Amino acid sequence: SGSESGDDGSDNEGSGSDSSESGDGEDEEDSLEGFTLIGNGGCRDKGNTNVPSIEIILGVETLNSCLELCNANEKCTGVEYFQYDNKCQLQETVITHSAGGGDSVQCFERDQGSESG
Repeated sequence: SGSESGDDGSDNEGSGSDSSESGDGEDEEDSLEGFTLIGNGGCRDKGNTNVPSIEIILGVETLNSCLELCNANEKCTGVEYFQYDNKCQLQETVITHSAGGGDSVQCFERDQGSESG
């Protein structure tokens, strides 16, 4: 009488951790950090002046890129972004409102961060 206990104790541990995530997660939000949308049209100050831009950058394909350019410039108080022309114009005036321009240009004011510390 032969008792055969066939125990095959071979554990196959397949540890294949390939975490290659190519995520282009670009969330398009209206609330752009550090900027406030004044409205359609060019930026104006309280005297309703169409002030000359301190810098005009062409070939700016996204609004975010335009805002980043403003962030990089100490003088920049806001931007005019022409989405159809991919044109970004940095402003240095105190922006109170926007005027004219239809929906081809939008005026954004840079939030003056309260520096406490």
